[in-house]
Amino acid sequence: MTGLKQLKVGDKIMKSGRSTGCTRGKVELVYSKAKLEGSPEVTPEFFAVAETVREPFCELGDSGDPVLNTKGKAVGLILGGTSGEAMELEGHQCLGKVYVSYISTIVAVISHVNSVTGMEVVVDIPDLEERRGDGVRIIAGFLFITLVILVLVNLL
Repeated sequence: MTGLKQLKVGDKIMKSGRSTGCTRGKVELVYSKAKLEGSPEVTPEFFAVAETVREPFCELGDSGDPVLNTKGKAVGLILGGTSGEAMELEGHQCLGKVYVSYISTIVAVISHVNSVTGMEVVVDIPDLEERRGDGVRIIAGFLFITLVILVLVNLL
């Protein structure tokens, strides 16, 4: 991971999940009617389609996994998706049946943690693109994602 970036429609993305392993995909749209099972809320979330349309980008057990863009920048976290079966999205039937994968942007997650805790979340990940000429090798893991998840779990 080399830093943070705002997620946008059209981004090519990747993640490594517990259930589905490494998958690649593309952010197709922002789906304004996302509703997760067991939640009364309907929220707008980014919607990703896997490179291999016949396979899901994520499945049960991948929730909370970091999503990176092709430059290795964290852009979001897996929020949820369909479980095993492709479905039609209301208002987007032209896509046909697809495996739904919802992604919350990393910017939104950090903002939510800030508003709930009243504390500023500081993510200190060196941008390797900016440091490339320094001859410095930096290994940056998913520590900040783990920290954000731990904060959220402790709040719930």
